[in-house]
This record gives sequence, structure tokens and C-alpha cells, in this order.
Amino acid sequence: MDVDKVREQFGKRARSVRESKGKTQFDYAVEKKVNLKSLSGWENGKNITLDSLVKLCNANEIYLDEFFSEGFEPDRIRESDKLKK
Repeated sequence: MDVDKVREQFGKRARSVRESKGKTQFDYAVEKKVNLKSLSGWENGKNITLDSLVKLCNANEIYLDEFFSEGFEPDRIRESDKLKK
């Protein structure tokens, strides 16, 4: 699993969630009480922590599984998946 690819996918998903609400970064940050610099970083795949993921999901009123349900593609097959076939 490529960490840089996951960071990129995280950023794209964070941006997608915000844009689906029709908000600019500034409007979104003010409305959701999220630091604009933090939001920009998350959308660029930077400074991603478990805390930031929880803040982002809470601000969007979505569950973690919903956040990861779109935009994340597996880049390899796990060995355990191969054994099932």
C-alpha cells in the first residue's frame, strides 16, 4: 500500500465531501468551525491524523465507513484474499 497514494485519495475525498455541500473552503471552515489552514492541508493530503479524520467526519455528520466508501481504491490484493479463491 502506497502511503502517498492514500494521502492523495484522502485529500480528494475530503474535498469531494465539502464540494458536495456546495461550500468554498472559507465558508466551510467558518460554518463547521474548522481551521482553514487545517482544512486546506487535509484536502492536500497533509497533516492527516486520526484526530483530523474524526473532526472531518463529525463536521460532515458522516461515519468513518461513509468517508472511506468512495474514492479509495485498493492498490493490491492481500494474500488472505488470494487464498479464498
